[in-house]
Amino acid sequence: MKRLWFAAVFTFIAICAGLFELFYIIQVTGQFQDQLTDVRGYMEKGDTATAEKEMHEIYEKWDSISSSFDILLLHDTVDEIGKNMLELKEFAKNKDNVDFYAICERTKKQLKSLGDSELPKIENIL
Repeated sequence: MKRLWFAAVFTFIAICAGLFELFYIIQVTGQFQDQLTDVRGYMEKGDTATAEKEMHEIYEKWDSISSSFDILLLHDTVDEIGKNMLELKEFAKNKDNVDFYAICERTKKQLKSLGDSELPKIENIL
Protein backbone atom coordinates (compact mmCIF):
# COMPACT_ATOMS: atom_id res chain seq x y z
CA MET A 1 0.00 0.00 0.00
CA LYS A 2 2.92 2.34 0.71
CA ARG A 3 4.13 1.92 -2.86
CA LEU A 4 0.75 2.91 -4.24
CA TRP A 5 0.70 6.08 -2.14
CA PHE A 6 4.27 6.89 -3.13
CA ALA A 7 3.40 6.44 -6.81
CA ALA A 8 0.30 8.64 -6.46
CA VAL A 9 2.21 11.41 -4.68
CA PHE A 10 5.07 11.24 -7.19
CA THR A 11 2.59 11.40 -10.11
CA PHE A 12 0.85 14.40 -8.54
CA ILE A 13 4.16 16.22 -8.07
CA ALA A 14 5.19 15.49 -11.67
CA ILE A 15 1.88 16.81 -13.03
CA CYS A 16 2.13 19.96 -10.91
CA ALA A 17 5.71 20.59 -12.04
CA GLY A 18 4.71 20.12 -15.68
CA LEU A 19 1.80 22.54 -15.36
CA PHE A 20 3.99 25.11 -13.61
CA GLU A 21 6.57 24.88 -16.40
CA LEU A 22 3.85 25.17 -19.06
CA PHE A 23 2.31 28.32 -17.60
CA TYR A 24 5.69 29.86 -16.78
CA ILE A 25 6.98 29.46 -20.34
CA ILE A 26 3.77 30.81 -21.87
CA GLN A 27 3.71 33.79 -19.51
CA VAL A 28 7.36 34.75 -20.01
CA THR A 29 7.32 34.41 -23.81
CA GLY A 30 4.12 36.48 -23.91
CA GLN A 31 5.75 39.21 -21.83
CA PHE A 32 8.73 39.32 -24.18
CA GLN A 33 6.43 39.56 -27.20
CA ASP A 34 4.58 42.49 -25.60
CA GLN A 35 7.84 44.24 -24.73
CA LEU A 36 9.14 43.84 -28.28
CA THR A 37 5.89 45.30 -29.60
CA ASP A 38 6.36 48.30 -27.32
CA VAL A 39 9.96 48.80 -28.50
CA ARG A 40 8.84 48.58 -32.11
CA GLY A 41 6.31 51.32 -31.36
CA TYR A 42 9.08 53.51 -29.93
CA MET A 43 11.15 52.97 -33.07
CA GLU A 44 8.18 53.85 -35.30
CA LYS A 45 7.63 57.06 -33.33
CA GLY A 46 11.31 57.95 -33.66
CA ASP A 47 11.98 57.66 -29.94
CA THR A 48 15.19 55.71 -30.44
CA ALA A 49 16.64 56.62 -27.03
CA THR A 50 13.75 54.93 -25.22
CA ALA A 51 13.82 52.03 -27.68
CA GLU A 52 17.54 51.52 -27.06
CA LYS A 53 17.09 51.64 -23.28
CA GLU A 54 14.13 49.23 -23.33
CA MET A 55 15.91 46.86 -25.72
CA HIS A 56 18.93 46.80 -23.41
CA GLU A 57 16.67 45.87 -20.49
CA ILE A 58 14.91 43.18 -22.55
CA TYR A 59 18.23 41.69 -23.60
CA GLU A 60 19.52 41.64 -20.02
CA LYS A 61 16.33 39.96 -18.82
CA TRP A 62 16.51 37.37 -21.62
CA ASP A 63 20.16 36.71 -20.87
CA SER A 64 19.37 36.10 -17.20
CA ILE A 65 16.59 33.56 -17.86
CA SER A 66 17.99 31.87 -20.96
CA SER A 67 20.00 29.42 -18.87
CA SER A 68 16.81 28.10 -17.24
CA PHE A 69 15.10 28.01 -20.65
CA ASP A 70 18.02 25.95 -21.97
CA ILE A 71 17.19 23.30 -19.38
CA LEU A 72 13.50 23.20 -20.30
CA LEU A 73 13.40 23.93 -24.04
CA LEU A 74 15.20 23.43 -27.34
CA HIS A 75 18.68 24.95 -27.15
CA ASP A 76 18.78 26.05 -30.78
CA THR A 77 15.61 28.12 -30.51
CA VAL A 78 16.63 29.71 -27.22
CA ASP A 79 20.09 30.55 -28.61
CA GLU A 80 18.59 31.97 -31.82
CA ILE A 81 16.25 34.22 -29.86
CA GLY A 82 19.18 35.42 -27.73
CA LYS A 83 21.16 36.20 -30.88
CA ASN A 84 18.20 38.11 -32.30
CA MET A 85 17.80 40.07 -29.05
CA LEU A 86 21.44 41.13 -29.26
CA GLU A 87 20.99 42.19 -32.89
CA LEU A 88 17.86 44.15 -31.98
CA LYS A 89 19.78 45.94 -29.24
CA GLU A 90 22.46 46.95 -31.74
CA PHE A 91 19.93 47.98 -34.42
CA ALA A 92 18.13 50.18 -31.88
CA LYS A 93 21.45 51.71 -30.88
CA ASN A 94 22.38 52.40 -34.52
CA LYS A 95 18.86 53.60 -35.42
CA ASP A 96 18.58 50.98 -38.20
CA ASN A 97 14.79 50.80 -38.51
CA VAL A 98 14.44 48.47 -41.50
CA ASP A 99 16.55 45.67 -40.09
CA PHE A 100 15.10 46.26 -36.63
CA TYR A 101 11.52 45.71 -37.84
CA ALA A 102 12.40 42.52 -39.71
CA ILE A 103 14.34 40.95 -36.83
CA CYS A 104 11.73 42.11 -34.31
CA GLU A 105 8.92 40.30 -36.17
CA ARG A 106 11.05 37.19 -36.59
CA THR A 107 11.88 37.18 -32.87
CA LYS A 108 8.23 37.62 -31.87
CA LYS A 109 7.29 34.66 -34.08
CA GLN A 110 10.04 32.56 -32.51
CA LEU A 111 8.83 33.48 -29.02
CA LYS A 112 5.26 32.58 -29.97
CA SER A 113 6.44 29.28 -31.42
CA LEU A 114 8.45 28.58 -28.28
CA GLY A 115 5.40 29.13 -26.09
CA ASP A 116 3.13 27.15 -28.40
CA SER A 117 5.55 24.23 -28.44
CA GLU A 118 4.79 23.63 -24.75
CA LEU A 119 1.03 23.33 -25.23
CA PRO A 120 -0.37 19.81 -25.06
CA LYS A 121 -1.67 19.74 -28.62
CA ILE A 122 -1.68 16.76 -30.95
CA GLU A 123 0.98 18.42 -33.19
CA ASN A 124 3.34 18.69 -30.23
CA ILE A 125 2.70 15.20 -28.94
CA LEU A 126 3.24 13.37 -32.23
